[in-house]
Amino acid sequence: MKRIFMLFILLVMILSGCFQGDTDKKSISNNLLEETNKDEVTIAIWEDDYIYYRVNFLMLIYDLDEIEKETGLKIKYDIIKGETQEEFFKKLNTKLYLDKGPTLIYLCETPIKIYTDSGVALNLDGKLKNLNKIYDAIKDKDNYFIPIGMKIENFLIDKDELDYLGIKELEYNYSWQDYKIIRNKWLQKNEVKLRRHLIRDIYDYNINQLDIIDIKNKEANINTEEMKKCIKGLRKEFFGGKYILPKDFKEEDYYNAYFTTKKISEQGKEEYKRFIKYHQDYIFRYTGEHGLYSYVTNERNKENKIVVSNIVSRDRNLSLGGFLVNKNGRNVNGGIKLIDYLLSDEVQMRLYNTKSEPYVLLFYPVNKDIEGKIKELEKNRDLSNKALKIKAEELQKIKSGENKPKLTYEDQNMSIYILKDKLYKAIFKLVFADEEYSDSKLERKLQELENQYNIYLNE
Repeated sequence: MKRIFMLFILLVMILSGCFQGDTDKKSISNNLLEETNKDEVTIAIWEDDYIYYRVNFLMLIYDLDEIEKETGLKIKYDIIKGETQEEFFKKLNTKLYLDKGPTLIYLCETPIKIYTDSGVALNLDGKLKNLNKIYDAIKDKDNYFIPIGMKIENFLIDKDELDYLGIKELEYNYSWQDYKIIRNKWLQKNEVKLRRHLIRDIYDYNINQLDIIDIKNKEANINTEEMKKCIKGLRKEFFGGKYILPKDFKEEDYYNAYFTTKKISEQGKEEYKRFIKYHQDYIFRYTGEHGLYSYVTNERNKENKIVVSNIVSRDRNLSLGGFLVNKNGRNVNGGIKLIDYLLSDEVQMRLYNTKSEPYVLLFYPVNKDIEGKIKELEKNRDLSNKALKIKAEELQKIKSGENKPKLTYEDQNMSIYILKDKLYKAIFKLVFADEEYSDSKLERKLQELENQYNIYLNE
């Protein structure tokens, strides 16, 4: 019996040694993994932003090998899928409270308040040596969000098209009345199928003119005469005979085609494909090239094209692309180091000199200290006075605070942002209803929406 007991003790000791060995190996393995990843910086980014912006804004991270060599950091993207920004936010939020989550959060035209108020974002006051290089008017006064690049929206117009329509000249800052005259002349001379981008200009401009959400008083102003007039006017615009309408489209089809492109591609209907395709002959062509890049404006003028402001969003067309640092992220110091690097004079000049495919989105430097160097380059390029004047006017609007980001720091509230987006979609359904609403039915619908949104605002 004693022998059996001794064998049992021996077996326990052997097994204990084995388990301790495994534990030590795991500990060593984890330490090696930690050592390997200590310089890794992970950037959480919405899939749509990655697809559309990485070639030009994240051209700052345009050559990962070079940046990794210069900074000693290993850069990795955490690309988050989401059909809408709301879906992206939900998926992102699940990652931010994890131990050693993503280091940086890339945001563009996106509210930051939820991340600053919840304590997710790290305050960078005193942590960046290049922070004061950013133009004061676009800086986050609380130093959480750090912009790296900025862009504005412009239209590109073929001068020959203007001549064909009998328009001799169009000023850079033209009026909404000018826009409507030119658009209607273009529609009269062409058989035009209604497409998504043709809806967007008219719909966005008219909705943006309405003061719908009163954030200060927590009130929704939806059931108003202005709203009724707006909906009826939009319906007349789209269904009044100016356009060839998509065959057999119902309210649901317009909604899906306008807001949910991924569902459309799955359905594969020819009408959907045509509806979402940009009309290449449209006189007001959206372009990622903009007036801040004087040399691009100059090149387009030589091609008999003119760059003009985007009247649809003229008062709110400044977008910032940049980062928040995740307080719970892996290698926070590495993330701070990367941001400081991206704000440096040398890298910001690289951003300015980034060559892009024609008509692709361009981000302009946010570093005010290189303004003199950029002016020297402009002098050497022999640019037209017109191109230089447009650039100077646009930059001055930004520096003075006249042109603010679409979502200014003061107004960036995630719940309001999502609320406005839902309301935008709800009104769209009223405009594109299968049958036009009677006055009484429209009144009831608008009152229902107003009641509903007043409850949301006061929750």
